[in-house]
Amino acid sequence: MIVNEAEKIMRKKTIKYLSSVFESVKTIKQKIDDLEKVENKRERKKILEALEKELDECLTRPWETEKEVKKMKLSVKGLTISGAIAFALSMLVVSILNIISPGYCGEFLKIMASLYPGYKASGTFIDVIVGMLYALVDGAICGFVFALLYNAFEKERGGRC
Repeated sequence: MIVNEAEKIMRKKTIKYLSSVFESVKTIKQKIDDLEKVENKRERKKILEALEKELDECLTRPWETEKEVKKMKLSVKGLTISGAIAFALSMLVVSILNIISPGYCGEFLKIMASLYPGYKASGTFIDVIVGMLYALVDGAICGFVFALLYNAFEKERGGRC
């Protein structure tokens, strides 16, 4: 669903961009035709300057407008929730796999146990829940901080590469 929406938006932008380029090309062609008909040097120079300006605008036209560029921000709430869910689920899956196959990701779980007070990586149901809750909070904090930093740098750059 999201891919289809993104595809529609890109199609609209592409059509809009190409139609504006097409209009510029038509204008340039008209100016070239006018240039061939004019014999007065001043008039030819005037048409050449207009042609150069139109060509320059056509070649330097941005793909997106300033208004569209300013929309490129991350949703702080969305990334906070996504980070929380992703890290909690990964901790849950790793913990369950460790219970099923002892030793699987044992070192990772030991590192998590050293970071999360109260989590012991012993493979019990309570440890799985405690580890998952810690991961939920940890993922939320990471997502929140990442979104804030991204949006701050994006604002600073003005949306340009």
